[in-house]
Amino acid sequence: MTKQRQVYFDHLVSRYKTALQKPHRPDIQTSYADGKVQVMDNNAYRTTKRDIIGHTLQVLDKSKLFLLNGAVVDDLYHMPPEYTDYETATRLPFPVMFFELMDPLEVERIHGEKTRLTAMMVGKSIDADPFYRWAIAQHAEMSGKTFSFLFFYDTMKEFDLPDNVICGSDKLHLVFRPEEFANGTLFETNMLTRPNPPMNVNFYSGMTGLCLNTISYINAHNVTVRREDRQNGGLSGINARRIRHGKKPLPNLKPYYWIDVRQSEARERNREEESKMEYREWVRGAFHRYHTRAGIVRHWVQPYIRGPEDKPWKENRYRILADMLQKGPRL
Repeated sequence: MTKQRQVYFDHLVSRYKTALQKPHRPDIQTSYADGKVQVMDNNAYRTTKRDIIGHTLQVLDKSKLFLLNGAVVDDLYHMPPEYTDYETATRLPFPVMFFELMDPLEVERIHGEKTRLTAMMVGKSIDADPFYRWAIAQHAEMSGKTFSFLFFYDTMKEFDLPDNVICGSDKLHLVFRPEEFANGTLFETNMLTRPNPPMNVNFYSGMTGLCLNTISYINAHNVTVRREDRQNGGLSGINARRIRHGKKPLPNLKPYYWIDVRQSEARERNREEESKMEYREWVRGAFHRYHTRAGIVRHWVQPYIRGPEDKPWKENRYRILADMLQKGPRL
């Protein structure tokens, strides 16, 4: 039997299941809207938070797990805002998508405090947002025309819930507009150590742009979405023995999806000029638009390395990105 390596998604699910099995008294609920702090009764907050964790597990269970190459994520993150295609990004190949970053992205969610983004979850709010689903369960009136973006970090503890951003739509068909971005509420285990943190609002716009660019990347015409199963061989027999000995059965591992890019359209490169370069550098990935009889189609052109192999890197960061690009999706 070959045992598959667990990914962050597996640890996240396990952590939330463990959280629901133990007592917990979080400190306060904090909302950062307009810099105001809202405090809720501990007992009521504990019940609310556990309910939302339950909804989070339901959403994670029905989500599709994608593993994203770190170098490509870096390019999508640094893409200028004017290149984000809001209409294309609404064409979700699956209702709920969980994007796990193979190389966590260092971000500044709070001014002066670095953390690492490890995963994002995207979908219509009614499908993907545990906060939204909890509100509906409380008979709250919620718009059915919003999308939600949820962000997970490596600093999260078992009772921490993701950040969420909700984006509205116009009356035509779920078309995003940057001015409609709105910060959601943060739920952390212990907010007393950070009574009024200076939230980095620009960060959330950047993160939403990353999500939309990622969806456009998946929707590119030269991209194929491939599924990879992760089940352990002989799992049913193993679980039968575990149950006989009074142990809990091992869970089935969720399959993951990865992106295969057909590079039929290569960038124009001056090989002779490159051979004379005194350094190596990184050339970012980008979307190219092509006019066809069927209309305008978008292709993703992979990032690549320019310059002689025996020359030094122009920046050390370029070398790191090159190493990330070589990582494959297979576990």
